[in-house]
Amino acid sequence: MTKSKNILCFAAVAALLVGCDGTSTAPLLPGEEPVEVFLTARIARTDVTVTTTKAGDFIDNGEGFPTGAEIGVYGLREQGGSFEEAHLVNTRFTAGTADASNATPLEGPKIYFPSGTDRFYLYGYYPYTATPTYTEGAATIGVCSSLVDTESRPQGYATDPLYTGATETIKKVIESTEDGEGYQTVEQINQSLNFQHALARLQLTVKLTEEAQSQPAPTLQGVRLTFAQSQQGRMNLADGSITPKTNEETTLVITDLSTVLTTAGYEADHTVLPAEDGLRSIEIQVDGQWFTAYEQAYINEPVPFTAGTITRVTVTYNPSVSASGEITGWSEDETEHTFPAGTPNVP
Repeated sequence: MTKSKNILCFAAVAALLVGCDGTSTAPLLPGEEPVEVFLTARIARTDVTVTTTKAGDFIDNGEGFPTGAEIGVYGLREQGGSFEEAHLVNTRFTAGTADASNATPLEGPKIYFPSGTDRFYLYGYYPYTATPTYTEGAATIGVCSSLVDTESRPQGYATDPLYTGATETIKKVIESTEDGEGYQTVEQINQSLNFQHALARLQLTVKLTEEAQSQPAPTLQGVRLTFAQSQQGRMNLADGSITPKTNEETTLVITDLSTVLTTAGYEADHTVLPAEDGLRSIEIQVDGQWFTAYEQAYINEPVPFTAGTITRVTVTYNPSVSASGEITGWSEDETEHTFPAGTPNVP
């Protein structure tokens, strides 16, 4: 089996072991010194900067895990190009205090390098759960957009899960002593797990156009977003891939707003499931009337959401005209799309 194939099957093999929670006390070869592995964690510096709360949200600004955050780690040993057996199974670690470079030490059971093994693989995920679900060859946890209200959100679903993918950990060569009877001591191994965001991020702004002059100022009462797929799903713990619950259109509404619109506007920040075809429509309710700012059926231009990046959506409203939508994706070419609104929606 080739190395690439090994990495691809890593999740399936580890998933068979879901539910065990213990230490990695693999037996040592005669005369071999234990090589301890010390773990640190980092959150990848992408367009999304985050901090955690007990609910698992990452909407506030920040770049590291807070002290005490619970993180799950899997490990699988390899020898001669093939995976032999599990070495670390869904083991819980807690984040210590991050240093100045935002490297967070992970505190938990000691990990010793598997005896007789030249390398093994680690992957981590957040937030930790003691009972992931085994589905179609992989261990998964439930995830959903932070737009899903807490009453509709299934218990334990993460609104901004993190994952690392498989991280190769290599043991330094153990050299024989001069008399050939023993082994020299091998230094400990320091391994950093680099966490990435599995969901995308949507920043929404609704504001008056610069030329708008209106007395009294209009009031934003609601925002209605229709997505091309469900905003609930499952995350593969090994590679961070998301499978939505369904591929049917899903409408989520931000209600009970009473924001007086200005040229600065209303701002909201939410996580959403990644998709090449993300939004189907954007509607806003102003002074009791709904307006359409974007509708894919007429524009024929999809709005994608990419894991670990931000899509900015700005809706401008002119009381004397209507509303319009401007979608700005943080893509390499920084393309911008402006969508003029239609007439107010028919009741």
